[in-house]
Amino acid sequence: MKPPLVFAHRGASSEAPENTKAAFLKALEQGTDGLEFDVQLSKDNKVVIFHDENLERITSLQGFIKDYYADELKQIDIGSWFHKKFSNERILLLDELLSYISRHRLPLIIELKNAFLPYPELEKKVIHLVENYQLQDHVILSSFVPNSLRECKKWGPDIETAMLYFPMFRTPFQLAKEVGASQIHAPWKYVNEGFMEQAQSHGLKVCPYTIDRRETILKMVRLGVDSFITNKPGKTKKLIQHQFSSVCRGSKQPKTE
Repeated sequence: MKPPLVFAHRGASSEAPENTKAAFLKALEQGTDGLEFDVQLSKDNKVVIFHDENLERITSLQGFIKDYYADELKQIDIGSWFHKKFSNERILLLDELLSYISRHRLPLIIELKNAFLPYPELEKKVIHLVENYQLQDHVILSSFVPNSLRECKKWGPDIETAMLYFPMFRTPFQLAKEVGASQIHAPWKYVNEGFMEQAQSHGLKVCPYTIDRRETILKMVRLGVDSFITNKPGKTKKLIQHQFSSVCRGSKQPKTE
């Protein structure tokens, strides 16, 4: 039994503004196993890293990402909402991040933000960039949209994919296999022994999100998840390194208070 991989949720987003260079660099500094981030398309079809479909939550502007050109998006301050010392943080292009990350060769979960707004050819454009940096073996593409995962397998058959779990899916594990996914990513509250049994019986790896509390981290370790996503990669890595050996040996269970 191996310890689960730790993915930094939009970077080390508890210590720096989400999906920024500062957050990704902080996560690398803290020894994260991998990074998780979100992508969508600008008005001129550039792949940009941003979570929300609109700008309102973390900027002073309104409107959708899709209605701005990439050059316009790159002028927007996306750090000051977190702290004034991050006022120089700007929206990243996927090309920019991969250019830097490619030297580290660490795993990346790239969530395709196409559940609410359709982005024609988002999958194709992301895969082109992944292949350009020869990161096919280091990337997991995730989406809530089954047809999006089918498109991923069409354009990048060798790139791993993950179905994002939605409780309304009647047969999520079977659906994940039908669209060629090898993983299922789910909110941690749905991940229990029954969930793990179903996933494993379908040959799916399990990655719960977003986990920051000590007791939840240890619960997921005991359940045997393959990886998980956290806002606190540094603290999470230290906790796992400290506790995992005793959990694996089946000795005294770690305290969860």
